[in-house]
Amino acid sequence: MGPGTDGPRQRPRLPHRTGPQSRLSHGDGRLPRRARSPLNATNGATDRDVRNLPALTGARWLAALVVFVHHAGLAAYLSGEPQRSLLTVGRVGHVGVSFFFVLSGFVLLWSTPPSASAAAFWWRRVARVVPLHLVTAAAALLLGFTIAPSLGPRPATGGWPATIANAVLLSSWVPTWSQAGDPVSWSLVCEAFFYALFPALALLAGRLRARGAWALLVGAALGALAAALAIDTATLDLSRVPLMRLPEFVAGVACGRLVQVRAWPRMRSSVALLLLAVGWVIAGHASRPYAVALATLPGFVALIGALGEQQSYGGTGDAFARWLSRPTLVRLGEWSFAFYLVHILVMRTIEHTVISHPGWRVGPGLALLLGVLALALGISALLHHAIEVPANAAIRVRTQQRSPPLSP
Repeated sequence: MGPGTDGPRQRPRLPHRTGPQSRLSHGDGRLPRRARSPLNATNGATDRDVRNLPALTGARWLAALVVFVHHAGLAAYLSGEPQRSLLTVGRVGHVGVSFFFVLSGFVLLWSTPPSASAAAFWWRRVARVVPLHLVTAAAALLLGFTIAPSLGPRPATGGWPATIANAVLLSSWVPTWSQAGDPVSWSLVCEAFFYALFPALALLAGRLRARGAWALLVGAALGALAAALAIDTATLDLSRVPLMRLPEFVAGVACGRLVQVRAWPRMRSSVALLLLAVGWVIAGHASRPYAVALATLPGFVALIGALGEQQSYGGTGDAFARWLSRPTLVRLGEWSFAFYLVHILVMRTIEHTVISHPGWRVGPGLALLLGVLALALGISALLHHAIEVPANAAIRVRTQQRSPPLSP
């Protein structure tokens, strides 16, 4: 799910059977014909059967925190060896956004109610993402005109045309406009593109058997490689252009389909984490075109697939999945969309009004970093409860879409 996510959904526990008599498949990965729907072929669950996958909700917070650490390193709150360590840890923290894209594809395919139409799906995405996006975009504009000029319309980021394009989630289609408005909202432009394509992708995925879903996953990986090569050879930075990030979303869709048809291999989280660690190290040494997504894509798909498979039919999962499912992490995961959008606004405001790149010793520098984290988290909680949840509910009621929330 992308940054804008309701939280993954879980289908009820069903008897685990193998062979041709399985309720979930014909033994070859095909679902019973009656389980297919306009958007998605599911295991026959109704709208009322959709519930949370808490481990994936908790994982969203870790991904948002990784992005925060990346930006904290660039803000240079520390100096010397502590700063170098923070830069080393957060050097590839931008890949947290790639995790959001993969998770978005997985959860959308898994959780879309069988009765949902394309129009209903799109309205629910508008309800989920747009209110908080508009609030943070307006906040960035206000700050840009008052105390944080780097957040306002500037020639370097495309000026007013880019700011307007950002408000309607189109800005990062122009590479030089990707930092307009709230600088991290370029990823929402990507998500908007994914949402536009999702009904067609869901129709395709819903017709796939296990072998076809594996082929789709391999195709997504090849697409990520092609995107990395395109970014590497371009004169402009294309890494924030939505088309370049589409393979990550498709990989999540393919992974979700494999879990649906019970073709995803049973895997402990430790194996997936090891694969992710290898990708993380590779990303740390690779050039940017290959680090933004390609290096860590296998690890993210493996981790999301493992956690999803463990909890998708009512299980609690292994020790790592249970740790991610702790109430505190789940609550932080629910706040993570707001946190992702506001943390850079908090950092830029402090940079303009309090201190910029102080390079302090470890004690004062760490205190400043933790203070920024706490302030951003507090604002996130406020926005989640005061803006995100009520606006989401109001739009749903207005459009008379009363089935359970979707994720991204």
